[in-house]
Amino acid sequence: MPRFEEDLAAITAAIVQYSRAMDERRWDLMEAVFVEEAEIILNGKRFAGRARGIAAIRACIECCRLTHHANTNIHAVIDGDTASVRHNIRAWHAGGKNGDVIFEALGIYEDEFVRRDGRWLMRRRSETTPGSVGDPAIFAAAAPVMRALIAESEVAGA
Repeated sequence: MPRFEEDLAAITAAIVQYSRAMDERRWDLMEAVFVEEAEIILNGKRFAGRARGIAAIRACIECCRLTHHANTNIHAVIDGDTASVRHNIRAWHAGGKNGDVIFEALGIYEDEFVRRDGRWLMRRRSETTPGSVGDPAIFAAAAPVMRALIAESEVAGA
């Protein structure tokens, strides 16, 4: 198999692992797809470092009883040991106080990958969600955690 296809398959596997980590609440799987110094941007909110970014994601996901994330239209530009990747995400969430709140987002991930020790890892992930249906209040319990992590990131990024 030519190198591009091998690299694209490895990058796609990391993207799928990220989504699987959220849906299975397997934060160890998510840690394995990022470099330690990763930058994670969620709808314009910047989190400096893998630990802060994953803590923000975890706060949002753990507000939900059930989630389902599907990745599509993966487009990668690979240049040696770096890659710029853009793909779509459809993210379905259920939960809330009564367990009956639904929120679904149609989003775009723009990622920067780097190859380290033969593995493709995310160095930067930027998520935007230009479309959604349902009640975003499903994530209300995550707000205090997010604010604290944003403040930490501002200090860390200074």
